Parts: sequence; structure tokens; C-alpha cells
Amino acid sequence: MSRERVSAQLGKLVVSAPALDPETTCAAAYERFEADEDLLTIAVVDAGHPIGLLNRHEFFLRLSHRYGRSLYDKRPVSAIMHRDPLIIDVNASLEALNETIVTEKPSALLQGFIVTHGGRYLGVGTALSLLQLTVGHMEARSQELEIANAEASQANAAKSQFLANMSHEFRTPLNAIIGFAQVMQQELLGPLANPSYVEYASDIARSGEMLHALVTDLLDVAKIEAGRMELDEASIDPRELIENRLRLVGRHADQAGVSLAADIGAHLGCGAYCARLRRTRIGMDLRIDDACAPEDVRAEGGVGLVRA
Repeated sequence: MSRERVSAQLGKLVVSAPALDPETTCAAAYERFEADEDLLTIAVVDAGHPIGLLNRHEFFLRLSHRYGRSLYDKRPVSAIMHRDPLIIDVNASLEALNETIVTEKPSALLQGFIVTHGGRYLGVGTALSLLQLTVGHMEARSQELEIANAEASQANAAKSQFLANMSHEFRTPLNAIIGFAQVMQQELLGPLANPSYVEYASDIARSGEMLHALVTDLLDVAKIEAGRMELDEASIDPRELIENRLRLVGRHADQAGVSLAADIGAHLGCGAYCARLRRTRIGMDLRIDDACAPEDVRAEGGVGLVRA
């Protein structure tokens, strides 16, 4: 809910009660309270500007004392009014009003408060009117959150559908590329003139399979968000993952004047167990950018990048 809308709603808590002149007698104020049993607070206003406040309970309590009427009936209300009531402009936000009451004027919940517009008296507010406005604001906010949640769910469903469609569109040509590369790699239609072409075809097939796995991972993201993801766990060979990745980035490394040395420790020969999604990520963690690093990098039992 915007600040402007909240501020506009602040006017809804105003009780448009007629104010009293500071010279009005307490007897006249008493008659005003007696005439309207729902009137809890009366503002004291001088030339349109609020200067004080009378609270029904405290006013009646004062006059109920022995000789109270005799002492106060003819005195002006300015003599017994609260001289420092909470005064809030109607354009203030509901949050600002609540914060002011909590931190500065908690007594306003008992005494009431004055609402102004441009410094001039507009009406009074009570704990009841504030409670009613706060409840209405919370209900409106709850409705907005429900709408926002529904819109977010629709957007998420649209995203998941988009990922599914795009994954399908990508995988169709990828399958063709991988298939043709494997045909060339295996020389099913006859030997290739240059032996290097067989190696190139192998690289194309491996790259295509890796891209195919990444596209499949896009679908996994949608499944994870929908809570329908099932892990495809299997045993892997870390040595094979590293060697395949080194072959893919080898040419880029050569062009950058970097030689790649795979120092694979014996402990990496053992099988590892992980999900397919993580297998793809493990293979991709050997990035082409790493092959172009400006400094020599070596890791014991890992992969070394050496400037040629």
C-alpha cells in the first residue's frame, strides 16, 4: 500500500466533534458531554488552531469530587484542559501516528488526540477510531499480499513453462548435432581424410552432451521450485570428468600460450557418488577463463595451469 493511500485513510479516524472556545465554561463543557454519551474527547480551539484537549473520563472525575462543580463550573475550560496533547496532521501516515503514540505520547490512547489540516483544527481521534483504522489497514494490506502472492505464483508458473519450452527447443537440434558428431567420430559413412577431424568430432560430441546436460538442468530448476525434484544419483569417475574437460579447453589454452597439466592423484581414481546436476557442475568448474590465467597455478593432486 502506498504512502499516499495510507495518508488519505488517516482522515477516516477523525471524529468531527465541535470544538470549544478556551473561554467556554466547564459547566457548558459538562452539558456537551452529557448530551452525547459517545463523545469521549473535546478539543479546545483558539482562532482555528488547537491549544488543548478535554478527556471525558478525566473531566467527569474532576467534577465528581466534593465541591467539584462549585469549584469548576464557572471556570474556563482552558484552566483544566491538557495543554500538550498529541496533534497530528491528517496527511501523516498511519505508521507515523502509531510510532509517535508508542514512543512519545502513549497517553494519547487514553486522552485522545487532535487531527489538523495545515495547522487548523479538523477533528479529534480516539483509541477506538485508531483501532478501527488500523484493522482496516491490516485487512487491506492482507488482500494486497494475497494478490501479490497470486501474481508471483503465476509469474513463476510462466517461467517454468518457458524453461520447459526452451529446453525442448534446444535439445532437439542438440540431439542432431551430437548424432552427426558421433557418426563422424565413428566414421560410419567412411573414413575421414584428416585424422584430426575424428578428434574434432569427438570434441563436438562431448561439448554437445555437456550442453545437453545443462539444458536438462534448466528443467531441474523448475522441478526444484515445484518441489518435484528427484535426485538422479550415480557413481562417477572424477578422473574422467577432469580429462574430458581438459580436452574441451585445451585448444583455447594453446591459443593463450598456456599448457595444461593434469596431475590426478591416486585417490581420485576411486568412485564418487553424486547427483547428475552436480556432475554437470563439477565438469564445468574447469573454466576456459582459468586456462587463460596470467599466473602459473598448480594444485596437489589436481590440475595445473602453466604459462607456456
